[in-house]
Amino acid sequence: MHKKIALPLAVVLVLLITLSVGIPVSAAERTYQYDFEEDSSSDAFEDLLIYDFFDYKLPANTNSAATIQEEGDNQFLALEGYVSIRSWDEMQDYPYTFSLDIRQSVFNNIGFFVRGITPGEMTVMNPRNANKEQDFDYFEVDWYTQNGGKNGTTTIGGSGIFVFPQENAFRVGVKVYREDGLTISSEYYDFPLPEGFSYDNFYNLEFTDNGTEVSISVNDRLLSKILLTGPGKQYDTDNTTSFSYFETAEIQDASGNAVLTVQNTRVNSDASQLAIGVRNVALQIDNVSVSYEVPDHATPAPEEPDETEAPEETAAATPTSGADSEESDGFPLGLVIGIAVAAAVILCVIIIIAVKKKKK
Repeated sequence: MHKKIALPLAVVLVLLITLSVGIPVSAAERTYQYDFEEDSSSDAFEDLLIYDFFDYKLPANTNSAATIQEEGDNQFLALEGYVSIRSWDEMQDYPYTFSLDIRQSVFNNIGFFVRGITPGEMTVMNPRNANKEQDFDYFEVDWYTQNGGKNGTTTIGGSGIFVFPQENAFRVGVKVYREDGLTISSEYYDFPLPEGFSYDNFYNLEFTDNGTEVSISVNDRLLSKILLTGPGKQYDTDNTTSFSYFETAEIQDASGNAVLTVQNTRVNSDASQLAIGVRNVALQIDNVSVSYEVPDHATPAPEEPDETEAPEETAAATPTSGADSEESDGFPLGLVIGIAVAAAVILCVIIIIAVKKKKK
């Protein structure tokens, strides 16, 4: 009798352990959302909820501003003058999505960046700017043609993949290394505006980055993909070796056709700073969102620098907490193992009791 009981129970035990071990252990997903509805028009940037995730820079003596404005029942962040907004930390190679709503009425010197490096990590003496140590912030031009560069163009920003909205196109490109100029230039491709698109209202721009492929969408319609290869590239003329770049970027259209292949990029291959650059123009943004997956063992939530590390133009402050943040965890591995062990113990007890009853 006990053999008849023991055999089926043993089979059940094996099945339970097998199924328990087979339960997928998913990563945690974090989402940070900023719609500015809880912010006040009197708040300094350091008091805004978005300061949890994004730092900013307003150059002194430029009449630049980043303020909350209200229109009807909606609040948004208005940028004016020379403004750089960039993530405190460079995102690691987790899959992430960076999304925001944008409204603009001008089409020059506005850029949105991913895969950048923190401005100031690489600097170059600029003879065309009173020998200033150029740190290539996202609102700053790269001074390429002004310093005799002949193998590229001058745009804002010093690194990363960018989108520059134009009046009749979305300009998608990458910052690149060149031996002339100040060694930083740009190459890009102009994609026609999507059918029916209008700048009259807010529109959505979204970047999705899995580490080697960046997808760019406008109003939920795929615009372009950038394939990145050859990580770890460094350039001998740079004054630092603390980071590296992808060697090649292939810009594709929405159908996967290559429209431009760029060598010697300045696209960060180690991590990704998210940024907005505005140079002496006005821009409104809303519904800024960053979501990403994190392995169960990692905790890469953004951390702010100490007061001594704060940018010169910003006052050090403890940011307000309370941004819309969502986190969804999968089954922890420890829980799965615990369930399997508990099931095994229970079944062993049942077997022992059955055997003892038989002997009686």
